[in-house]
Amino acid sequence: MTATVAAAAAAAREWLYDAAFPFWFERGIDREHGGFIDLVEIDGGVVPGSAKRTLVQGRQVYAFAMAGRLGWAGQWREAVETGLATIDRDCRHPAGGFIHSLDSGNRPAEQRRDLYDQAFVATAEAYGAEALGDPGRIERARAVFAELDRSWRRWPAGYREGELPNPAYRRQNPHMHLFEAALAIRQSRWGNHADLVRCEQIAGWFARHFFDRGRGLLPEYFDADWGIAADEAAQTVEPGHHFEWLWLLAMLKPAGGSDLSAIGERLWHFAQRHGIDRTRNVAVDELGFDGRVKSARARLWPQTERLKAAITMRDEAEILAAFDGLQPYLATPAAGACYDKMRPEGGFEAEPSRASSLYHIVCAYAELLSLAAPG
Repeated sequence: MTATVAAAAAAAREWLYDAAFPFWFERGIDREHGGFIDLVEIDGGVVPGSAKRTLVQGRQVYAFAMAGRLGWAGQWREAVETGLATIDRDCRHPAGGFIHSLDSGNRPAEQRRDLYDQAFVATAEAYGAEALGDPGRIERARAVFAELDRSWRRWPAGYREGELPNPAYRRQNPHMHLFEAALAIRQSRWGNHADLVRCEQIAGWFARHFFDRGRGLLPEYFDADWGIAADEAAQTVEPGHHFEWLWLLAMLKPAGGSDLSAIGERLWHFAQRHGIDRTRNVAVDELGFDGRVKSARARLWPQTERLKAAITMRDEAEILAAFDGLQPYLATPAAGACYDKMRPEGGFEAEPSRASSLYHIVCAYAELLSLAAPG
C-alpha cells in the first residue's frame, strides 16, 4: 500500500508528466484532420478508423488545459486549440447545439444530439477560456446553456435528453456534467452572479428530484416527472456517481453557494458501505436500491471518483486505498494508456485504451496534487 499522500502525489505527477500527457499528445491527436481520436491500442498502436465523439473533444480539451495549469512543459496549448477548433468547425448541429460524433475524416457520423455531449462542450469552452485567456469562450460556454434553456427545458426540472437510441427514461448523469460545466464557468476569472444562480438551480434539481432522501441514495433512471423508474431493471445505483456528485456538491459553497455537505455525506456513506469490493480494492459498477451488487465489473472511472470523494472527505486511509485501487488500470504495455473494465473475477477486458478516461484520471490526480501541495 502507498505509504503517504505525498508519495501518491509524486507518483501521480510522474505518470501524468512522463507518460499520460506525452502518450495522448503523440498518439491521440489526428494531425491530418484535427481533433482527438477516441481509441488507441493498449500498446500504443493505431486503431484504424477510430471515431471522434464530441464528448471526447471536450474531455481532452479539459485534460490538456489542466496539463498547462499543472505545469506540464509539453504542447498543451496546441492540444487545447485543436480540440476547440474541431468542436467549433465540425461538431455543430445545423439546428443548434452539437452532434454526437464524427468519423475518422471529421465528417458527421451520428448527427443526433445528446444532452451529455452539450455538457462537455460547455466544459471545454470554460476550461479553454481559462487556459488560453480568452473571455469569448466563456460566452460560448454560456451560450450552450442559453440554447438548452431555449430549446431543451422540461417540466418540472432539467432538460430533455436529446435524440437518444433509447429514450425511455430520464437520466441524472448528463445533468451532473452540466453542473460541472456551470461550476467551471462560475469559477473562471470571468464568473458572475448569474453563473452562481445557474449552479444553484442545478444543485436544487439534484436535492429536490434526483436524490432519494428516504434511502440516502442516487438513482440513475427516472420517469418523465422525475419519479423513480418503475422497471426494476432500471432501479440502478452507481457508486461512481455517488462519489462524483459528492465532489461536485462540495464545490458549491466555496463558489458562493449553498452548503449541501449533509447530502454529500449520505452519498459517501451509501457508496462506501455497499459499493467497494475490498477484496479487489475497487468500486463496482452497479448496485440495487437495497445495496446488493448488480454488476461486480469495475470500470476505471469509478476508481477516480472514489479518489476524488475520499479527498473531499479528507479520509487519508481511503485516499491511499483508492489511489492503490486505480494503479492496476494504469499498468499497461504502453505507459500512459489505461485499461477500462476489470472483470468480476479480476483481470481486464482486452480492448483499446479510451481517450475519454484521461479526463477522469487528470481530474482525480489534480485534486491529489492540490491536497499534497505545500501550504
